[in-house]
Amino acid sequence: MQWNNINDDWHTSYVENSPHVRGRFLFKMGLKDGSLSFDHKGIYNVVLKYRTIAYTLDDNRTSVITFSGTDSVTITETFEPDPAQPIEMQRDFCQAILNNFKRYAENIQHHVI
Repeated sequence: MQWNNINDDWHTSYVENSPHVRGRFLFKMGLKDGSLSFDHKGIYNVVLKYRTIAYTLDDNRTSVITFSGTDSVTITETFEPDPAQPIEMQRDFCQAILNNFKRYAENIQHHVI
């Protein structure tokens, strides 16, 4: 909930997450002003700690997220786009969330004693 948004106008207002094979997730995401919101929900197919997360959304689209590297980690997300939305918009949305996660993780790392 602290990083799963694209900018300060967005937020994730509610999360259910069970990150294991066949575990379910639900992220309620939307604009803070309430004008737009959606549920991102599905089931995990693969959860390999520090390596891979794969899931299927409730509309049967799939996504695979891989983590590589040791000193510096690269996160790569490959997803099946929603045919009703422009692919560039979906790509940019996902990239903005990954960028926000990067900022969050770097900030946490600097505060660990």
